[in-house]
Amino acid sequence: MKSALRAMSEESRNRFTFWLGLVGQKNDDGWIKYVVPLVNEDWPRERQFRTSGSVKAWIRLLDDTGDDFPAVYEAVKKFLVPIETDDYSFYRFTRKVNEGEPITTRFPIETLDLIHRVTPNGLSRLPYELPKILALISEVEPSLTSDYRYLRLIDLLEHC
Repeated sequence: MKSALRAMSEESRNRFTFWLGLVGQKNDDGWIKYVVPLVNEDWPRERQFRTSGSVKAWIRLLDDTGDDFPAVYEAVKKFLVPIETDDYSFYRFTRKVNEGEPITTRFPIETLDLIHRVTPNGLSRLPYELPKILALISEVEPSLTSDYRYLRLIDLLEHC
């Protein structure tokens, strides 16, 4: 499987990531039974496979994981690199999904780590949802406002 993933084009790998999201959603315990093991055991770890497109694909996968977000995030976080984006990749992290709470309010620690990992040190434009995500984190988990990751992101906002 790892060889097949390496041989695929980036676009094909990103479509496969989308398909993994369907597997996780459509099967009982699919995230834990199928997606997390495949990512942990078979996904190529080389830097060349960590691109802006792949990071966006992982974020789209993560925003549909529901209660399994922490476990899936733990599996995919090693594939996340800083990217500059002003699209709406994190829209569902700040909005209620299926009558549930936003991902950020349910999992503030993991969301902070995710945002920290994918936000570059220098920004030429402000990521669209970043201010709202940081505000939600400070509301639901005030102790995180002294975390170095939160402070770095606030500093970036103030200087962008």
